[in-house]
Amino acid sequence: MIFEKKTINNYGIGKTTILRLLDHSGINKRNACRNLKLKQRVEIEKKVKNIIHGKKLRDNVKEVISFLSKIKTYKGIRHRLGYPVRGQRTHTNAKTKKSKF
Repeated sequence: MIFEKKTINNYGIGKTTILRLLDHSGINKRNACRNLKLKQRVEIEKKVKNIIHGKKLRDNVKEVISFLSKIKTYKGIRHRLGYPVRGQRTHTNAKTKKSKF
């Protein structure tokens, strides 16, 4: 399969994204990367360019978190305090996330 070895080492592009790209391109998922034809590679590269990934995605996430913190939303406060943000339990779990004050 195409994902037995690390093929793309880029933030925001993982197995699910690549599988979705291959489905849209009509390329067999079982092919190895080295067996793809030039036309298929170019088509995949064009689609990857349309996806926000890498440094742009990281910066976007940081910007959203800082915005939430700036307007003092519940999620922003949780981010700033280092607590779990998405409703996870903190009474018995999340010992590594919780900090002492």
